[in-house]
Amino acid sequence: MNVDEQVEIIKRQTNYTETEANEKLIAFEFDIEKIIRDYMGIKEPLEKLKSSNQERYKMIRESLDKRATK
Repeated sequence: MNVDEQVEIIKRQTNYTETEANEKLIAFEFDIEKIIRDYMGIKEPLEKLKSSNQERYKMIRESLDKRATK
């Protein structure tokens, strides 16, 4: 997708002008989703909190993976 197509998508989803859309593309590193989230005031989703059991099993998997690669 080229820059002109991205600008058109942003203009359809927001009230930005073409120059504002170009500036936002550069500021948000060409990530359309982040631009629209910023426009709508939606914060980035936070990482889900894991239970202690999930953390334990993650540690076990990681240690087994390390052993398997030796």
